[in-house]
Amino acid sequence: MPSQEPSPAHVLIVSDDGLLRELVAELLTCERFSVAEAGDLVAAAERARERVPRVVLLDAIVDGALAWPVLEDPAALFGDASPALVVLAGAGTPAEVRSHHLVDCTLPQPLTSEVLVGVIRHQATWRPRRQVQSGTRLRPELAETVEIEKKRAQ
Repeated sequence: MPSQEPSPAHVLIVSDDGLLRELVAELLTCERFSVAEAGDLVAAAERARERVPRVVLLDAIVDGALAWPVLEDPAALFGDASPALVVLAGAGTPAEVRSHHLVDCTLPQPLTSEVLVGVIRHQATWRPRRQVQSGTRLRPELAETVEIEKKRAQ
């Protein structure tokens, strides 16, 4: 009897950088994720209504403004769902975004595709319920890899 392969996790990529969205979407699709893309928060809300994401990969800057609407009122986009929020952070991303209590993981740019896929896979398959405290909740070996990437980016 053939084994039933689990359905792929659904990832919503929110970035005003079209090339970044396209490249990440292609990478995640090759890794067997279901992917939706949004260039702004209006499109993100539409995509989330079409299919609730398990993981949201959020560029720290959307439409030239910080993504505070997502962080301040995720229910406006996702309703009762609680997708993992992974933030792609640049050098100018404020500490308030990096350490926001709703952010499950902050990834520095640039980073390797292996780290990106590993973090998305991790967040799609294992994540405790949201807690009020901030901080990344990753398995130790993955957290170590992310720290190495952060140091390399500096």
